[in-house]
Amino acid sequence: MWIRRKQRNAIGRIVTCHPTEGERYYLRLLLMNVRAPKSYQDFLTFNGEYCTTFRESAEKRGLLLCDNNLTECMSEAATYRMPSSL
Repeated sequence: MWIRRKQRNAIGRIVTCHPTEGERYYLRLLLMNVRAPKSYQDFLTFNGEYCTTFRESAEKRGLLLCDNNLTECMSEAATYRMPSSL
């Protein structure tokens, strides 16, 4: 169950995430692109269809069609991570 924050709009943050991290990466994509989610079901539902994974939901939303996500991932990693982790 989600509880609305009293002071700010942010619920939590996933600063960087590598595409090989699987569902965590796809959850981050959805967090960045889905507006005003109320629960995890909002991330997993698209056009009335329930998806079983965050990846499936991201695919149906068209978030994986281009390489912009990978470019953004690398630029964020260059900003927030240590050189040894790149």
